Amino acid sequence: MVTSNAAEVANWQGFVGQIETGMFADLVIIDTFHENPYRNLIEAVDPDVRLTIVHGKAVFGDIDLMTAM
Repeated sequence: MVTSNAAEVANWQGFVGQIETGMFADLVIIDTFHENPYRNLIEAVDPDVRLTIVHGKAVFGDIDLMTAM
């Protein structure tokens, strides 16, 4: 995960760290079952993944969400 803070420290803020036009971002959307978002990601298994987007294309997830993309 590349957050804006990590991108700035690495001097990559012009490429990653934000969801914005022209930035590189692969995204994963998972069901929430813990209050801590990092714990959600660490403990997620395949059925918890609602959508995965790579280079702007839906590549894995629920059919309804992938179709909407």
